[in-house]
Amino acid sequence: MMRHSSLESWLFRFLEIEKSFAEKNKNLNAQVFISVCSKEGESMVPKVPALVDPVKAHNYSGLILTSQIFEDERNVSCAGTMT
Repeated sequence: MMRHSSLESWLFRFLEIEKSFAEKNKNLNAQVFISVCSKEGESMVPKVPALVDPVKAHNYSGLILTSQIFEDERNVSCAGTMT
Protein backbone atom coordinates (compact mmCIF):
# COMPACT_ATOMS: atom_id res chain seq x y z
CA MET A 1 0.00 0.00 0.00
CA MET A 2 1.36 3.40 -1.00
CA ARG A 3 1.47 6.05 1.72
CA HIS A 4 0.94 9.72 1.01
CA SER A 5 2.07 12.69 3.02
CA SER A 6 -0.64 14.89 4.49
CA LEU A 7 0.15 17.46 1.78
CA GLU A 8 -0.30 14.88 -0.97
CA SER A 9 -3.53 13.67 0.63
CA TRP A 10 -4.81 17.23 0.82
CA LEU A 11 -3.87 17.88 -2.81
CA PHE A 12 -5.55 14.68 -3.99
CA ARG A 13 -8.73 15.52 -2.08
CA PHE A 14 -8.74 19.12 -3.33
CA LEU A 15 -8.45 17.95 -6.94
CA GLU A 16 -11.31 15.48 -6.46
CA ILE A 17 -13.54 18.25 -5.10
CA GLU A 18 -12.48 20.69 -7.82
CA LYS A 19 -13.18 18.13 -10.56
CA SER A 20 -16.66 17.57 -9.18
CA PHE A 21 -17.18 21.35 -9.03
CA ALA A 22 -16.03 21.72 -12.66
CA GLU A 23 -18.56 19.15 -13.83
CA LYS A 24 -21.38 21.38 -12.56
CA ASN A 25 -19.93 24.88 -12.96
CA LYS A 26 -18.36 26.90 -15.75
CA ASN A 27 -17.88 30.12 -13.77
CA LEU A 28 -15.64 30.77 -10.80
CA ASN A 29 -15.31 34.44 -9.94
CA ALA A 30 -12.02 34.60 -8.05
CA GLN A 31 -8.51 36.00 -8.20
CA VAL A 32 -6.01 33.48 -6.83
CA PHE A 33 -2.23 33.68 -6.44
CA ILE A 34 -0.33 30.53 -5.50
CA SER A 35 3.40 30.55 -4.94
CA VAL A 36 6.24 28.47 -3.63
CA CYS A 37 9.91 29.20 -3.06
CA SER A 38 12.29 26.89 -4.89
CA LYS A 39 14.33 26.21 -1.77
CA GLU A 40 11.29 24.83 0.06
CA GLY A 41 12.27 21.48 -1.35
CA GLU A 42 11.02 18.64 -3.47
CA SER A 43 8.06 18.04 -1.19
CA MET A 44 6.58 21.44 -2.05
CA VAL A 45 7.79 22.73 -5.42
CA PRO A 46 6.17 20.07 -7.66
CA LYS A 47 2.85 20.52 -5.86
CA VAL A 48 2.22 23.98 -7.30
CA PRO A 49 1.86 22.87 -10.94
CA ALA A 50 0.02 19.75 -9.76
CA LEU A 51 -2.50 22.05 -8.10
CA VAL A 52 -2.69 24.86 -10.65
CA ASP A 53 -2.65 23.01 -13.99
CA PRO A 54 -5.82 20.92 -13.51
CA VAL A 55 -7.76 23.96 -12.30
CA LYS A 56 -6.59 26.08 -15.24
CA ALA A 57 -7.52 23.26 -17.63
CA HIS A 58 -11.17 23.75 -16.75
CA ASN A 59 -11.08 27.28 -18.21
CA TYR A 60 -13.45 28.80 -15.69
CA SER A 61 -15.00 32.07 -16.73
CA GLY A 62 -14.08 34.72 -14.18
CA LEU A 63 -11.08 32.93 -12.70
CA ILE A 64 -7.75 34.70 -12.64
CA LEU A 65 -5.29 32.09 -11.40
CA THR A 66 -1.64 33.04 -11.21
CA SER A 67 1.22 30.96 -9.90
CA GLN A 68 4.90 31.57 -9.42
CA ILE A 69 7.92 29.61 -8.27
CA PHE A 70 10.40 32.02 -6.73
CA GLU A 71 13.83 30.75 -7.74
CA ASP A 72 16.64 30.66 -5.19
CA GLU A 73 14.34 31.81 -2.40
CA ARG A 74 13.21 30.37 0.92
CA ASN A 75 9.83 30.67 2.57
CA VAL A 76 10.85 33.64 4.73
CA SER A 77 12.35 35.63 1.84
CA CYS A 78 9.14 35.28 -0.20
CA ALA A 79 6.85 36.67 2.51
CA GLY A 80 6.96 40.20 1.05
CA THR A 81 5.39 39.02 -2.20
CA MET A 82 2.13 38.22 -0.45
CA THR A 83 1.30 41.80 0.47
